Amino acid sequence: WMAHCHISEHLESGMRTVFSVDPLEGS
Repeated sequence: WMAHCHISEHLESGMRTVFSVDPLEGS
């Protein structure tokens, strides 16, 4: 699951960058 976690983290980080102004995220 390490690989999955790494990929998930990477994708999440990318999405967070794209939706950096997302009011739901806040941070």
